[in-house]
Amino acid sequence: MFRHKLRVIALLGTFLIIQGQNLDSPSTFEQSRRSVPFPIANDSILVPFFAKLDSARAGAGKVNIVHIGDSHIQADLFTAQIRRLLQKEFGNAGRGLVFPHSLAKANGAWDVVSSSASAWERVRVLSMESSEPVGVAGYVIKANSSQPSIELKLRDGFNAFTTVKILTPHNRNMITVSRESRMVKKEQSKPVSVVHQVKKGETLSEIASKYGVTVAKLKQANGTSSSVINPGKRLRIPVNHVEKSVTTHYEPIPLTTEDSLTYRIYRSETPLQKITLTTVPGNSYPILNGIILENRSAGVLYHAVGVNGAKSSDYLRFPLFFQQLPVLSPDLIVISLGTNEGFGRLESSLYAQQLAQMIARISEKVPSAPILLVTPPPSLFQKKYPNRYVEEYAYEMNRMAFAKGYAFWDLFEAVGGFPGIRANAEGGLIGADRIHYSKAGYEKQGTLFVDALLDAYQHYRAEKTE
Repeated sequence: MFRHKLRVIALLGTFLIIQGQNLDSPSTFEQSRRSVPFPIANDSILVPFFAKLDSARAGAGKVNIVHIGDSHIQADLFTAQIRRLLQKEFGNAGRGLVFPHSLAKANGAWDVVSSSASAWERVRVLSMESSEPVGVAGYVIKANSSQPSIELKLRDGFNAFTTVKILTPHNRNMITVSRESRMVKKEQSKPVSVVHQVKKGETLSEIASKYGVTVAKLKQANGTSSSVINPGKRLRIPVNHVEKSVTTHYEPIPLTTEDSLTYRIYRSETPLQKITLTTVPGNSYPILNGIILENRSAGVLYHAVGVNGAKSSDYLRFPLFFQQLPVLSPDLIVISLGTNEGFGRLESSLYAQQLAQMIARISEKVPSAPILLVTPPPSLFQKKYPNRYVEEYAYEMNRMAFAKGYAFWDLFEAVGGFPGIRANAEGGLIGADRIHYSKAGYEKQGTLFVDALLDAYQHYRAEKTE
Protein backbone atom coordinates (compact mmCIF):
# COMPACT_ATOMS: atom_id res chain seq x y z
CA MET A 1 0.00 0.00 0.00
CA PHE A 2 2.81 2.38 0.85
CA ARG A 3 5.65 3.43 -1.48
CA HIS A 4 8.71 1.23 -1.37
CA LYS A 5 11.06 2.91 1.11
CA LEU A 6 14.21 2.10 -0.85
CA ARG A 7 12.79 3.97 -3.84
CA VAL A 8 12.07 6.98 -1.63
CA ILE A 9 15.66 7.01 -0.36
CA ALA A 10 17.03 6.75 -3.89
CA LEU A 11 14.89 9.64 -5.07
CA LEU A 12 15.73 11.92 -2.14
CA GLY A 13 19.08 12.98 -3.57
CA THR A 14 17.50 14.70 -6.58
CA PHE A 15 15.45 17.11 -4.45
CA LEU A 16 18.44 18.06 -2.33
CA ILE A 17 20.75 18.54 -5.32
CA ILE A 18 18.30 20.99 -6.89
CA GLN A 19 18.92 23.50 -4.12
CA GLY A 20 22.31 24.17 -5.73
CA GLN A 21 20.77 25.19 -9.06
CA ASN A 22 20.51 28.79 -10.19
CA LEU A 23 16.75 29.35 -10.51
CA ASP A 24 17.31 32.53 -12.50
CA SER A 25 19.22 30.75 -15.27
CA PRO A 26 17.41 30.33 -18.63
CA SER A 27 14.88 27.54 -18.55
CA THR A 28 13.34 26.80 -21.94
CA PHE A 29 11.46 23.88 -23.37
CA GLU A 30 14.34 23.37 -25.83
CA GLN A 31 16.37 22.05 -22.89
CA SER A 32 16.06 18.35 -22.18
CA ARG A 33 13.51 17.49 -19.49
CA ARG A 34 12.83 13.92 -20.56
CA SER A 35 14.74 12.40 -17.68
CA VAL A 36 12.86 14.04 -14.80
CA PRO A 37 12.72 11.64 -11.84
CA PHE A 38 9.23 12.71 -10.78
CA PRO A 39 7.07 12.71 -13.94
CA ILE A 40 3.38 13.49 -14.10
CA ALA A 41 1.39 10.28 -14.35
CA ASN A 42 -1.58 9.83 -16.68
CA ASP A 43 -0.51 13.01 -18.49
CA SER A 44 -2.46 12.16 -21.67
CA ILE A 45 -5.50 13.85 -20.15
CA LEU A 46 -3.55 17.13 -20.28
CA VAL A 47 -3.54 17.26 -24.10
CA PRO A 48 -6.20 20.02 -24.34
CA PHE A 49 -4.22 22.06 -21.83
CA PHE A 50 -0.99 21.55 -23.75
CA ALA A 51 -2.72 22.71 -26.93
CA LYS A 52 -3.56 25.95 -25.11
CA LEU A 53 0.10 26.29 -24.11
CA ASP A 54 1.02 25.95 -27.78
CA SER A 55 -1.29 28.86 -28.62
CA ALA A 56 0.13 31.02 -25.84
CA ARG A 57 3.64 30.22 -26.97
CA ALA A 58 2.65 31.44 -30.45
CA GLY A 59 1.30 34.67 -28.95
CA ALA A 60 -2.36 33.82 -29.38
CA GLY A 61 -4.40 33.54 -26.21
CA LYS A 62 -4.27 33.18 -22.47
CA VAL A 63 -3.90 29.98 -20.45
CA ASN A 64 -5.61 29.91 -17.06
CA ILE A 65 -4.39 27.53 -14.36
CA VAL A 66 -6.25 27.36 -11.04
CA HIS A 67 -4.35 25.83 -8.11
CA ILE A 68 -6.58 25.01 -5.11
CA GLY A 69 -5.19 24.06 -1.73
CA ASP A 70 -4.46 24.90 1.88
CA SER A 71 -1.73 26.86 3.70
CA HIS A 72 0.91 25.47 1.34
CA ILE A 73 -0.88 27.47 -1.36
CA GLN A 74 -2.15 30.53 0.54
CA ALA A 75 1.38 31.80 1.21
CA ASP A 76 1.93 31.82 -2.59
CA LEU A 77 5.54 30.62 -2.35
CA PHE A 78 5.13 27.24 -4.08
CA THR A 79 2.69 28.74 -6.60
CA ALA A 80 4.69 31.95 -7.12
CA GLN A 81 7.64 29.87 -8.31
CA ILE A 82 5.39 27.89 -10.66
CA ARG A 83 3.86 31.12 -11.97
CA ARG A 84 7.24 32.71 -12.55
CA LEU A 85 8.72 29.73 -14.41
CA LEU A 86 5.67 29.07 -16.59
CA GLN A 87 5.33 32.73 -17.50
CA LYS A 88 9.00 32.75 -18.40
CA GLU A 89 8.31 29.89 -20.81
CA PHE A 90 4.94 30.87 -22.26
CA GLY A 91 4.43 34.56 -21.56
CA ASN A 92 2.96 36.66 -18.76
CA ALA A 93 -0.76 37.34 -19.19
CA GLY A 94 -1.12 38.91 -15.75
CA ARG A 95 -1.02 38.35 -12.02
CA GLY A 96 -4.34 36.52 -11.97
CA LEU A 97 -6.62 36.16 -8.95
CA VAL A 98 -5.58 38.18 -5.90
CA PHE A 99 -7.20 38.83 -2.55
CA PRO A 100 -6.50 41.51 0.11
CA HIS A 101 -5.49 38.98 2.75
CA SER A 102 -4.11 41.64 5.10
CA LEU A 103 -7.61 43.12 5.46
CA ALA A 104 -8.79 39.61 6.36
CA LYS A 105 -6.03 39.44 9.00
CA ALA A 106 -4.31 36.60 7.17
CA ASN A 107 -1.02 35.99 5.43
CA GLY A 108 -0.93 36.13 1.67
CA ALA A 109 1.24 36.73 -1.37
CA TRP A 110 4.22 39.02 -0.68
CA ASP A 111 3.71 41.04 -3.86
CA VAL A 112 0.09 42.04 -3.15
CA VAL A 113 -0.21 45.00 -0.76
CA SER A 114 -3.63 46.16 0.44
CA SER A 115 -4.72 48.83 2.92
CA SER A 116 -7.93 50.42 4.10
CA ALA A 117 -8.90 52.97 6.74
CA SER A 118 -12.03 50.90 7.42
CA ALA A 119 -12.52 47.67 9.33
CA TRP A 120 -13.53 44.52 7.46
CA GLU A 121 -15.05 41.26 8.62
CA ARG A 122 -13.55 38.12 7.11
CA VAL A 123 -15.11 34.74 6.46
CA ARG A 124 -13.21 31.79 4.99
CA VAL A 125 -14.08 28.26 3.96
CA LEU A 126 -13.40 26.99 7.48
CA SER A 127 -16.54 28.78 8.67
CA MET A 128 -19.41 26.52 9.65
CA GLU A 129 -21.93 29.04 8.30
CA SER A 130 -22.45 27.72 4.78
CA SER A 131 -24.81 30.62 4.04
CA GLU A 132 -21.86 33.02 4.04
CA PRO A 133 -20.91 34.29 0.54
CA VAL A 134 -17.45 32.68 0.41
CA GLY A 135 -16.41 32.68 -3.24
CA VAL A 136 -13.62 31.47 -5.47
CA ALA A 137 -10.76 32.94 -3.40
CA GLY A 138 -11.80 30.83 -0.40
CA TYR A 139 -12.23 34.08 1.54
CA VAL A 140 -14.70 36.94 1.58
CA ILE A 141 -14.45 40.32 3.30
CA LYS A 142 -17.45 42.40 4.33
CA ALA A 143 -17.26 46.06 5.26
CA ASN A 144 -18.03 46.99 8.87
CA SER A 145 -18.30 50.71 8.12
CA SER A 146 -20.15 52.80 5.58
CA GLN A 147 -18.56 53.80 2.25
CA PRO A 148 -15.13 52.16 2.76
CA SER A 149 -12.30 52.11 0.24
CA ILE A 150 -9.37 49.77 -0.42
CA GLU A 151 -6.02 50.64 -1.92
CA LEU A 152 -4.35 47.71 -3.65
CA LYS A 153 -0.95 47.67 -5.31
CA LEU A 154 1.58 45.18 -6.65
CA ARG A 155 5.20 45.41 -5.60
CA ASP A 156 6.48 43.86 -8.81
CA GLY A 157 6.26 45.97 -11.97
CA PHE A 158 6.56 42.74 -13.96
CA ASN A 159 2.88 42.16 -13.18
CA ALA A 160 1.51 45.60 -14.18
CA PHE A 161 -2.08 45.24 -15.39
CA THR A 162 -4.57 46.91 -17.71
CA THR A 163 -7.70 44.91 -16.86
CA VAL A 164 -9.35 44.57 -13.45
CA LYS A 165 -12.20 42.14 -12.80
CA ILE A 166 -14.11 42.56 -9.55
CA LEU A 167 -15.85 39.53 -8.02
CA THR A 168 -18.80 40.08 -5.70
CA PRO A 169 -21.59 37.72 -4.59
CA HIS A 170 -23.78 37.03 -7.63
CA ASN A 171 -22.03 39.92 -9.44
CA ARG A 172 -23.82 42.62 -7.47
CA ASN A 173 -22.71 46.13 -8.43
CA MET A 174 -21.14 47.06 -5.10
CA ILE A 175 -17.58 48.17 -5.86
CA THR A 176 -16.07 50.50 -8.45
CA VAL A 177 -12.42 50.84 -9.43
CA SER A 178 -10.26 53.90 -9.97
CA ARG A 179 -6.63 54.37 -10.85
CA GLU A 180 -4.19 56.61 -8.97
CA SER A 181 -5.74 59.86 -7.75
CA ARG A 182 -5.40 63.24 -9.45
CA MET A 183 -4.97 66.56 -7.64
CA VAL A 184 -7.93 68.94 -7.79
CA LYS A 185 -7.63 72.62 -6.77
CA LYS A 186 -10.61 74.53 -5.44
CA GLU A 187 -10.83 78.26 -4.66
CA GLN A 188 -12.81 79.15 -1.57
CA SER A 189 -13.96 82.47 -0.11
CA LYS A 190 -14.83 82.93 3.53
CA PRO A 191 -15.77 86.02 5.61
CA VAL A 192 -13.08 87.26 7.99
CA SER A 193 -13.80 89.36 11.05
CA VAL A 194 -11.73 92.55 11.57
CA VAL A 195 -10.65 93.69 15.03
CA HIS A 196 -8.98 97.03 15.79
CA GLN A 197 -7.00 97.69 18.98
CA VAL A 198 -7.43 101.31 20.09
CA LYS A 199 -4.26 103.35 20.25
CA LYS A 200 -3.68 106.31 22.56
CA GLY A 201 -5.33 109.46 21.19
CA GLU A 202 -7.66 107.70 18.70
CA THR A 203 -11.35 108.56 18.58
CA LEU A 204 -14.36 106.58 17.42
CA SER A 205 -14.90 108.88 14.48
CA GLU A 206 -11.28 108.41 13.31
CA ILE A 207 -11.55 104.65 13.56
CA ALA A 208 -14.94 104.60 11.79
CA SER A 209 -13.54 106.75 9.00
CA LYS A 210 -10.50 104.49 8.62
CA TYR A 211 -12.66 101.45 7.92
CA GLY A 212 -15.45 103.24 6.00
CA VAL A 213 -18.23 102.67 8.49
CA THR A 214 -20.40 105.05 10.51
CA VAL A 215 -19.86 105.75 14.20
CA ALA A 216 -23.35 104.46 14.90
CA LYS A 217 -22.61 101.08 13.31
CA LEU A 218 -19.31 100.89 15.12
CA LYS A 219 -21.07 101.48 18.48
CA GLN A 220 -23.76 98.95 17.61
CA ALA A 221 -21.22 96.26 16.66
CA ASN A 222 -19.47 96.68 20.01
CA GLY A 223 -22.62 97.06 22.16
CA THR A 224 -21.90 100.53 23.47
CA SER A 225 -23.59 103.94 23.34
CA SER A 226 -20.63 105.85 24.71
CA SER A 227 -18.21 107.78 22.53
CA VAL A 228 -15.46 107.36 25.10
CA ILE A 229 -12.90 104.66 24.34
CA ASN A 230 -9.80 103.67 26.26
CA PRO A 231 -6.42 102.80 24.72
CA GLY A 232 -5.92 99.05 24.35
CA LYS A 233 -9.63 98.28 23.88
CA ARG A 234 -10.37 95.87 21.04
CA LEU A 235 -13.16 96.99 18.76
CA ARG A 236 -15.01 94.71 16.32
CA ILE A 237 -15.25 96.43 12.93
CA PRO A 238 -18.54 95.71 11.08
CA VAL A 239 -17.13 95.23 7.56
CA ASN A 240 -17.78 92.43 5.02
CA HIS A 241 -14.18 91.42 4.54
CA VAL A 242 -13.71 88.25 2.41
CA GLU A 243 -10.53 86.23 2.29
CA LYS A 244 -9.83 83.92 -0.65
CA SER A 245 -7.91 80.65 -0.34
CA VAL A 246 -7.06 77.69 -2.56
CA THR A 247 -7.43 74.14 -1.24
CA THR A 248 -6.26 70.93 -2.88
CA HIS A 249 -7.60 67.42 -2.61
CA TYR A 250 -7.20 64.18 -4.51
CA GLU A 251 -9.91 62.43 -6.49
CA PRO A 252 -9.62 58.90 -7.96
CA ILE A 253 -9.63 58.66 -11.75
CA PRO A 254 -12.40 56.18 -12.68
CA LEU A 255 -11.53 53.37 -15.09
CA THR A 256 -13.69 52.52 -18.07
CA THR A 257 -16.36 49.99 -17.11
CA GLU A 258 -17.68 47.06 -19.13
CA ASP A 259 -20.62 44.87 -18.22
CA SER A 260 -20.37 41.11 -17.76
CA LEU A 261 -22.73 38.48 -16.44
CA THR A 262 -20.23 37.13 -13.92
CA TYR A 263 -17.94 40.03 -12.95
CA ARG A 264 -17.42 43.74 -13.46
CA ILE A 265 -14.59 44.72 -15.79
CA TYR A 266 -12.51 47.90 -15.59
CA ARG A 267 -9.93 48.74 -18.23
CA SER A 268 -7.02 51.17 -18.31
CA GLU A 269 -5.23 52.55 -21.36
CA THR A 270 -1.93 52.48 -19.50
CA PRO A 271 -0.43 49.68 -17.35
CA LEU A 272 -1.11 50.07 -13.64
CA GLN A 273 0.43 48.79 -10.43
CA LYS A 274 -2.03 50.44 -8.07
CA ILE A 275 -5.81 50.84 -7.91
CA THR A 276 -8.40 52.16 -5.47
CA LEU A 277 -11.63 50.26 -4.82
CA THR A 278 -14.53 52.43 -3.68
CA THR A 279 -18.17 51.83 -2.89
CA VAL A 280 -20.83 52.23 -5.55
CA PRO A 281 -23.43 54.81 -4.38
CA GLY A 282 -26.34 53.05 -2.72
CA ASN A 283 -24.18 50.14 -1.46
CA SER A 284 -22.84 51.35 1.86
CA TYR A 285 -21.43 48.01 3.06
CA PRO A 286 -19.80 46.21 0.12
CA ILE A 287 -18.67 42.57 -0.03
CA LEU A 288 -15.58 41.48 -1.96
CA ASN A 289 -14.84 37.95 -3.19
CA GLY A 290 -11.68 38.65 -5.16
CA ILE A 291 -9.90 40.62 -7.87
CA ILE A 292 -8.46 39.36 -11.16
CA LEU A 293 -5.59 41.35 -12.68
CA GLU A 294 -4.67 40.82 -16.34
CA ASN A 295 -2.71 42.54 -19.08
CA ARG A 296 -3.10 42.57 -22.86
CA SER A 297 -0.44 39.92 -23.54
CA ALA A 298 -0.83 36.27 -24.40
CA GLY A 299 0.54 33.85 -21.86
CA VAL A 300 -0.15 32.18 -18.53
CA LEU A 301 -2.40 33.31 -15.68
CA TYR A 302 -1.69 31.25 -12.56
CA HIS A 303 -4.49 31.66 -9.99
CA ALA A 304 -3.55 30.51 -6.47
CA VAL A 305 -6.52 29.65 -4.24
CA GLY A 306 -5.31 28.63 -0.80
CA VAL A 307 -6.83 28.79 2.67
CA ASN A 308 -4.94 28.06 5.88
CA GLY A 309 -6.33 24.95 7.53
CA ALA A 310 -8.58 24.03 4.59
CA LYS A 311 -9.78 20.54 3.68
CA SER A 312 -11.89 19.26 0.79
CA SER A 313 -14.90 19.12 3.09
CA ASP A 314 -14.52 22.84 3.87
CA TYR A 315 -14.72 23.90 0.24
CA LEU A 316 -17.74 21.63 -0.22
CA ARG A 317 -19.82 23.70 2.22
CA PHE A 318 -19.86 26.83 0.04
CA PRO A 319 -21.83 26.75 -3.23
CA LEU A 320 -20.56 30.19 -4.28
CA PHE A 321 -16.99 28.86 -4.40
CA PHE A 322 -17.96 26.47 -7.19
CA GLN A 323 -20.34 28.93 -8.85
CA GLN A 324 -17.53 31.46 -9.29
CA LEU A 325 -14.94 28.99 -10.63
CA PRO A 326 -15.97 29.55 -14.30
CA VAL A 327 -15.03 33.22 -13.86
CA LEU A 328 -11.38 32.11 -13.92
CA SER A 329 -11.86 30.25 -17.25
CA PRO A 330 -9.66 27.36 -16.08
CA ASP A 331 -7.76 25.36 -18.69
CA LEU A 332 -6.25 23.25 -15.91
CA ILE A 333 -7.19 22.75 -12.26
CA VAL A 334 -4.50 21.64 -9.82
CA ILE A 335 -5.62 20.34 -6.41
CA SER A 336 -3.20 20.18 -3.45
CA LEU A 337 -5.11 19.07 -0.35
CA GLY A 338 -4.48 16.54 2.39
CA THR A 339 -2.19 18.02 5.03
CA ASN A 340 -5.04 19.18 7.28
CA GLU A 341 -7.03 16.00 6.77
CA GLY A 342 -3.92 14.12 7.85
CA PHE A 343 -3.52 16.11 11.05
CA GLY A 344 -7.22 15.52 11.67
CA ARG A 345 -6.46 11.79 11.31
CA LEU A 346 -9.11 11.33 8.64
CA GLU A 347 -9.24 7.79 7.29
CA SER A 348 -7.92 7.55 3.74
CA SER A 349 -11.19 6.15 2.41
CA LEU A 350 -13.07 9.21 3.71
CA TYR A 351 -10.37 11.49 2.36
CA ALA A 352 -10.78 9.95 -1.08
CA GLN A 353 -14.56 10.22 -0.84
CA GLN A 354 -14.50 13.92 0.05
CA LEU A 355 -11.90 14.70 -2.61
CA ALA A 356 -14.02 12.89 -5.21
CA GLN A 357 -17.07 14.93 -4.17
CA MET A 358 -15.09 18.15 -4.52
CA ILE A 359 -13.83 17.18 -7.97
CA ALA A 360 -17.36 16.28 -9.04
CA ARG A 361 -18.59 19.74 -8.01
CA ILE A 362 -15.70 21.35 -9.87
CA SER A 363 -16.31 19.32 -13.03
CA GLU A 364 -19.99 20.20 -12.92
CA LYS A 365 -19.08 23.89 -13.28
CA VAL A 366 -16.02 23.60 -15.54
CA PRO A 367 -16.40 20.24 -17.30
CA SER A 368 -13.70 20.88 -19.92
CA ALA A 369 -10.88 21.58 -17.44
CA PRO A 370 -8.59 18.60 -16.79
CA ILE A 371 -7.71 17.84 -13.18
CA LEU A 372 -4.15 17.42 -11.90
CA LEU A 373 -3.86 15.95 -8.39
CA VAL A 374 -0.77 16.86 -6.35
CA THR A 375 -0.08 14.92 -3.17
CA PRO A 376 0.57 16.66 0.15
CA PRO A 377 4.24 16.80 1.18
CA PRO A 378 5.52 14.68 4.08
CA SER A 379 5.05 16.06 7.60
CA LEU A 380 5.47 15.01 11.22
CA PHE A 381 3.12 14.82 14.18
CA GLN A 382 4.56 16.83 17.09
CA LYS A 383 7.75 17.35 15.05
CA LYS A 384 8.65 13.68 15.67
CA TYR A 385 6.28 11.09 14.28
CA PRO A 386 5.57 10.52 10.56
CA ASN A 387 2.09 11.56 9.47
CA ARG A 388 1.27 8.28 7.78
CA TYR A 389 -2.13 9.56 6.75
CA VAL A 390 -0.67 11.79 4.03
CA GLU A 391 1.30 8.83 2.70
CA GLU A 392 -1.94 6.88 2.43
CA TYR A 393 -3.62 9.86 0.74
CA ALA A 394 -0.87 9.84 -1.89
CA TYR A 395 -1.74 6.24 -2.66
CA GLU A 396 -5.47 7.08 -2.85
CA MET A 397 -4.84 10.02 -5.18
CA ASN A 398 -2.75 7.86 -7.48
CA ARG A 399 -5.42 5.19 -7.57
CA MET A 400 -8.17 7.78 -8.14
CA ALA A 401 -6.25 9.45 -10.97
CA PHE A 402 -6.06 6.28 -13.05
CA ALA A 403 -9.59 5.17 -12.17
CA LYS A 404 -11.26 8.50 -12.91
CA GLY A 405 -9.03 10.02 -15.57
CA TYR A 406 -7.00 12.67 -13.75
CA ALA A 407 -3.34 13.54 -14.01
CA PHE A 408 -1.21 12.87 -10.93
CA TRP A 409 2.05 14.23 -9.51
CA ASP A 410 3.63 12.77 -6.39
CA LEU A 411 5.08 15.68 -4.41
CA PHE A 412 5.35 13.39 -1.39
CA GLU A 413 8.05 11.32 -3.08
CA ALA A 414 9.55 14.25 -4.98
CA VAL A 415 10.74 15.79 -1.70
CA GLY A 416 12.06 12.48 -0.37
CA GLY A 417 9.15 11.16 1.68
CA PHE A 418 9.64 10.69 5.41
CA PRO A 419 13.34 9.78 5.13
CA GLY A 420 13.91 13.15 3.50
CA ILE A 421 12.57 15.31 6.32
CA ARG A 422 15.78 15.31 8.33
CA ALA A 423 17.95 16.13 5.33
CA ASN A 424 15.52 18.80 4.18
CA ALA A 425 15.62 20.35 7.65
CA GLU A 426 19.42 20.41 7.59
CA GLY A 427 19.26 22.03 4.16
CA GLY A 428 16.89 24.73 5.37
CA LEU A 429 14.05 23.48 3.16
CA ILE A 430 11.44 22.62 5.79
CA GLY A 431 10.15 24.74 8.68
CA ALA A 432 10.63 24.14 12.38
CA ASP A 433 7.07 22.82 12.69
CA ARG A 434 7.97 20.00 10.26
CA ILE A 435 4.71 20.71 8.44
CA HIS A 436 5.35 23.79 6.35
CA TYR A 437 8.38 24.44 4.18
CA SER A 438 10.71 27.40 3.94
CA LYS A 439 10.67 29.83 1.05
CA ALA A 440 13.58 27.96 -0.47
CA GLY A 441 11.80 24.64 0.10
CA TYR A 442 8.61 25.78 -1.61
CA GLU A 443 10.59 27.23 -4.50
CA LYS A 444 12.33 23.88 -5.02
CA GLN A 445 8.95 22.16 -5.01
CA GLY A 446 7.70 24.65 -7.60
CA THR A 447 10.75 23.98 -9.77
CA LEU A 448 10.21 20.21 -9.57
CA PHE A 449 6.56 20.64 -10.50
CA VAL A 450 7.36 22.79 -13.54
CA ASP A 451 10.08 20.36 -14.61
CA ALA A 452 7.52 17.55 -14.56
CA LEU A 453 4.88 19.60 -16.35
CA LEU A 454 7.25 20.72 -19.10
CA ASP A 455 8.54 17.19 -19.49
CA ALA A 456 4.98 16.02 -20.16
CA TYR A 457 4.49 18.97 -22.52
CA GLN A 458 7.62 17.99 -24.46
CA HIS A 459 6.33 14.46 -24.88
CA TYR A 460 3.03 15.88 -26.15
CA ARG A 461 4.88 18.01 -28.72
CA ALA A 462 7.08 15.12 -29.76
CA GLU A 463 4.08 12.86 -30.33
CA LYS A 464 2.27 15.59 -32.20
CA THR A 465 5.11 15.95 -34.73
CA GLU A 466 5.51 12.21 -35.34
